[in-house]
Amino acid sequence: MHKKTLKIKEKLAFRLIKLLGEYDWREINNKILLQEIPNEKIKTLEWLANDKAELLKIYFNIINIKILTEAEKDFSDDQEASVREKLVDIILRKCEHHEKDKTALKKIKFSVFYNSEISFEYVCNFMLLSKQALYLVGDDLIGYRGQLRKIGVCGVFGVIFENWLSNNLDSSKLLSMADKYISRAEEYALFLNLIIKKNSL
Repeated sequence: MHKKTLKIKEKLAFRLIKLLGEYDWREINNKILLQEIPNEKIKTLEWLANDKAELLKIYFNIINIKILTEAEKDFSDDQEASVREKLVDIILRKCEHHEKDKTALKKIKFSVFYNSEISFEYVCNFMLLSKQALYLVGDDLIGYRGQLRKIGVCGVFGVIFENWLSNNLDSSKLLSMADKYISRAEEYALFLNLIIKKNSL
């Protein structure tokens, strides 16, 4: 994708999230998305605003890249942190980065039930974050065990995020919940022989 086109799509992606604070998903159309665009440019940009699911994907990708970039820098300064602690850190960062968009995300979550495209992008968001998070903590994801670890972490991240989204949790409660779920996932993974003790979460 051309750099200029990508920049425009990124702006539209964040405008979509902002508008979800005021409108429902189905109410947002090209006219609303392009409201702040000068009239002479609207026709050339209409096609870019036409795919809201694509804009949602771009929004999630931008946030996830920020999370992983920050985490990579911090992990390199803390060699003592365990895999489990690093995964807890990553999902906490995700919740923190999405805090200001909580109203929009609740509407997106509701839309998952009637729109398969939104559902797909919502799940892919966690799947891709899980994959990159595991690479970041040193998991090569080789073989079926690696793929099962990725699916497991995706599920745990999704459950933690869902709990955060549905409840008003302060940072200490969120940390406690995330640690509990990821610790439990570690126990299951050990039991199923998906990880060995020295590489445990």
